[in-house]
Amino acid sequence: MTESDLIAALEDAGVHVVFLPYPKPGSYWHAHQLIVIDARLSSRWQRCTLAHEAVHAWYGHEGPCAPETEAWVDERAAGLLVTEQAYARAEWLHGPDVHAIADELDVTPWVIEAFQRTLRRVA
Repeated sequence: MTESDLIAALEDAGVHVVFLPYPKPGSYWHAHQLIVIDARLSSRWQRCTLAHEAVHAWYGHEGPCAPETEAWVDERAAGLLVTEQAYARAEWLHGPDVHAIADELDVTPWVIEAFQRTLRRVA
């Protein structure tokens, strides 16, 4: 899913997205239906952070979440950004190197780690 696709889906859900200098990679405020993404991040990090915050928005999460919820959100975000076919090809090309796979798929390493957790659970 591209950044534009994510933003359009969020807008359809009534969630606004802004990019500005921010002390964290991103945040979602449920009461305001607002996602803030740090504009200083690379486009890759912005898109991955946006996917993470989008999942929080779509599920109506409020405030800081427990670590297990954050891990679950990461896995859902990874599913928005990586397909099994693309992952399999990248792993075939680069072996188990998380950073190389992430570079190949233009996502962050945490997205690949979350995607791998999902694959292990399904297998």
